[in-house]
Amino acid sequence: MVKDIESFISHYEGIVWDLDKEATGEITLDELVTYIKSFKEIEDPKLVALTIFSSLDLNDDKKISLQEVDTHKLKMEAQIVEENIKDGIKYMLDDYDGNNDGKITWDEVFNGFRKYVRGTEICVYKTNKIFSNYDKNSDKVITTEELRNYYTKFFE
Repeated sequence: MVKDIESFISHYEGIVWDLDKEATGEITLDELVTYIKSFKEIEDPKLVALTIFSSLDLNDDKKISLQEVDTHKLKMEAQIVEENIKDGIKYMLDDYDGNNDGKITWDEVFNGFRKYVRGTEICVYKTNKIFSNYDKNSDKVITTEELRNYYTKFFE
């Protein structure tokens, strides 16, 4: 059903002009059911339409407006951004938080590099490089808040 909603949203602006018989910039449930019936592979067009309406008709006026679709798009994008931030934090903690305390120390990163890289100098360089990106208060500890701040800046 989510796939149906996302597909509908991605094509909404074109669909609204075809289905909006009253030229109001909105689609009614009946108009949407009629449209969905044109897809033979959908077994229950009314169920699909009701599902779309339950997600998009934010003010429960039995119509879907472009504003409601835009609001839904923004919410979906925000969820994707939040998932990406959480994935980034998890990746860093999984890779470098040796004692699983939710923080990454300079020594944990350095020791992680020492397992795979020969030479202390290059391990120090790589560790310092990571800390220059993430450890903004320079206390030699990267917290989840610092990780969140780092990943958030990519989505602003």
